[in-house]
Amino acid sequence: MALAIERVLGGGAGMWVNIDSAYRLWKARESHRSREGEHVEWAREFPLTELRKRGYLHDGRLSADTVAELLSFFGVADIEQWEQVYSPVAAQFRQSPSYTASWKAQASYLRICELQAEVWDLAPFDRNRVEEIVRKVRDNLASEPVGLLQRAGEELAEAGVALVMEPGLPKAQLSGAAFWPRRNKAVLALTMRFKTADHLLFSFFHEAAHLLLHRDRTLLETEVAAGQLEDEADRFARRLLISDDAYRKLVNAGAPSLEEVEETARQQGLAVDSLIGMLQHDGVVRYTSYNGYKRPVSTSAAPVHFGG
Repeated sequence: MALAIERVLGGGAGMWVNIDSAYRLWKARESHRSREGEHVEWAREFPLTELRKRGYLHDGRLSADTVAELLSFFGVADIEQWEQVYSPVAAQFRQSPSYTASWKAQASYLRICELQAEVWDLAPFDRNRVEEIVRKVRDNLASEPVGLLQRAGEELAEAGVALVMEPGLPKAQLSGAAFWPRRNKAVLALTMRFKTADHLLFSFFHEAAHLLLHRDRTLLETEVAAGQLEDEADRFARRLLISDDAYRKLVNAGAPSLEEVEETARQQGLAVDSLIGMLQHDGVVRYTSYNGYKRPVSTSAAPVHFGG
């Protein structure tokens, strides 16, 4: 065909081949853009304002360009592939069941943490080493929590885990996440949602439990299974902090006094606010009880990620 056009119009066959190729590419892009324009409503449910604020999307009104940017952000070709990759529930998320979360916000948070972890040179996952580091954190709970986790993050990177401290996204309602973006490489993410040391550290132990206990079950399909895994992670974290016997002794008589809480914490080598947080979580004491003994965590002063 190009040779025939060359005979009639001149210009050389190569030129006409290039023009035809450029035209076909333009048509393909316009067709793809048209399909993306049909999916604007799909894009509307993402936390677009926050993604723009953090530099993952360009400013502008919601359009087909937004759809294209979101697909590029997630590293997928189309919405169908996005649904395959990010179908609920794709990670062990620790969230409050009393809230209604947005899965698209959760997936966005997961992707942000994955992108941060991609730039790190992580060693292969070493379960024994990870457990050693987690127990080391347990033995130093009285330390300033962000600095404690920063030091742990540097060691975790050498054991195949990227520790990411990234503020949560609107409607994601997450305290943390644990997932495996690549074979033998893991991410442990913390949002510092409630800005207290007890919550931050328990979230760390909870997500670490998922990496240690649920390596082969990162991808979940049923709410029942997710609940079972969450319970297992909570038990791991609790037993790491305090023995079952000591905890039962403390709570069997009802709500303990502050003196009893402090004495149990001292005997267990446990930070008082960590024990208070557990008692509040289990409904043994009210959420308003003893909050003056909790250490605040400043999210503005915390590094975004550790270990890289």
